[in-house]
Amino acid sequence: MRFEKRARFRKFHFACQPPTPAVAQFLELKIAQFPSHVADARGGGNTLLHPAMLNIRRLRAAFRLPALLLCVVWAIGSGAPAQAGFFERLLGGRLGSVQEGEYAAGEKIRFQIQRDGKNYLLRFDGDPEVFVLSSDHTSMGGRTLRYDSGEMALRVTGWGALTLYTDSEPDGLPAVRVSDAPVLSLSTMSLQDVQFIAAQAAAKFEHDRHLRLFFIVDWSVLETDANLRATASEAMQNVAKALDRFVTDARARKLVGTRLRRVTLATGTRSGLRLEAKTLVVTFNPEQGYSGCASSRAIWRDLPSVLNIAKKTSVSASR
Repeated sequence: MRFEKRARFRKFHFACQPPTPAVAQFLELKIAQFPSHVADARGGGNTLLHPAMLNIRRLRAAFRLPALLLCVVWAIGSGAPAQAGFFERLLGGRLGSVQEGEYAAGEKIRFQIQRDGKNYLLRFDGDPEVFVLSSDHTSMGGRTLRYDSGEMALRVTGWGALTLYTDSEPDGLPAVRVSDAPVLSLSTMSLQDVQFIAAQAAAKFEHDRHLRLFFIVDWSVLETDANLRATASEAMQNVAKALDRFVTDARARKLVGTRLRRVTLATGTRSGLRLEAKTLVVTFNPEQGYSGCASSRAIWRDLPSVLNIAKKTSVSASR
């Protein structure tokens, strides 16, 4: 009788033994709760798992992080549009976001940024020109903002840090937001205001650069359209600024003096430049506001080819 009780106890004890680690890994079974692995179940203690199952769970957790990193690497290697969508979802739609307002870079540079549809508007303190910047996605959820001439103006990281690039600081300066800023919009211009801008630009070239240039516009058309006057004045100031920068070089100034006599404005579907019988025709689109006018940087870039000036001269003019 005593022998039979011992045999039944041994069978029960053997049946209650958990499987070996090798068997558990092979069968991928969840280890049941056995009396020897339960810490005071009646008292509400935590269930303890068999060491083999703990190893399996550790292996699963160890593979989760490499799998996530693999997804990130795949998103980066699949091109800017794909990675942009990935990081936009990851950052909750705040991909390389740029906050509007006034910024400071370095000790002296202050500038303003404003959203304008898909583009951004940029204006530096002390300069009335407003630049239109296009936006492109970069790696790790960032973006670059470029002038219409192609040069980089700003780089934005995925978390919103800004770097400003200028002609004097080509390696970039970190920029921080300092305050809100008033809304950028085209100024209301009367016909006399536009005529004054044209006369002032001509007088400046004659006095400072010793060049006789006349800025001519169809005044009868401008007289009837306030929006056209505002955009035309912007286009006129941009081309005057570009020409003034271009003729700082003596050789470029001499060539402009022989090949150019007048600057006039014309409306069109897109901004552009062309030379017609010593007249520089500047085309702009009054329906697109700032975006319809070529910036002074874009005009300065295109002047050598429009005026048929050798590239060597245009390079020296930029110094």
